[in-house]
Amino acid sequence: MNTILQAADLHSNRLSQWLVLGLLQHPERTQRMEQLIANYRHKRDAFEDRLKHYFSELANWDTPAGGLFYWITLKETHKGKTDTRALLPRAIEQGVAFMPGEPFMPFSSSPTGQIRLNFSHASEAQMDAGLKKLAAIFQS
Repeated sequence: MNTILQAADLHSNRLSQWLVLGLLQHPERTQRMEQLIANYRHKRDAFEDRLKHYFSELANWDTPAGGLFYWITLKETHKGKTDTRALLPRAIEQGVAFMPGEPFMPFSSSPTGQIRLNFSHASEAQMDAGLKKLAAIFQS
């Protein structure tokens, strides 16, 4: 049984490998990749524009060179760093979500004041509405 499990875990099945190979060898692959990069760059830039509008007084961030997320660090208040875990339920009640930064920290469970936001799925109107709601939550 152990040998069968080891063999199954070594690689994906042949059909999946064949399908991926076909995609990698497709003659329009380069053009499709360029389109995807341009699309996600546009979404990233639109998201950052909205971040600047709603979060410039609340947080700091770097423009991601790759990936689909912004890592946001909320500015400290007189109370210290914001526990973003405590604010997540309020955000969800408002129809928006974020990933608190605390679960990404290897040794600390204290508040980090950091959040991770995805920009890849939302339309520009959704970005605007969502970031506006989040800014209101973090300001309160």
